[in-house]
Amino acid sequence: MNGVIPVEKIHGPLLLVCGTMDRIWPSCGFTAAIQARLRAHHFRYPVTALTVPNAGHAAGGMEAYYSATAAAYDQPFSAYYTVLGGTLEANKQGEAKGHAALLKFLQAQR
Repeated sequence: MNGVIPVEKIHGPLLLVCGTMDRIWPSCGFTAAIQARLRAHHFRYPVTALTVPNAGHAAGGMEAYYSATAAAYDQPFSAYYTVLGGTLEANKQGEAKGHAALLKFLQAQR
């Protein structure tokens, strides 16, 4: 069994977001690998990649905009975010940048 996802079979544009301090997996390395694989297969759709310095696994998440977990940011830096990596400020910036990138990405698909 191969652990590589055949992303080149996707039929549409992609938005990739990674945090440089991701503690769950090397998301920025995976983002780079996805981009390389797409280039190697002459992927014909647009690919947007957003790297968030000092952010963790939650980089680009939409929780602050779309869920009840936004209240977690009003609390002291929780164990949940510590496990995911990154600084509180970078994760907040990642969510804001991710949200803006998502809106721009979706707008471009019209």
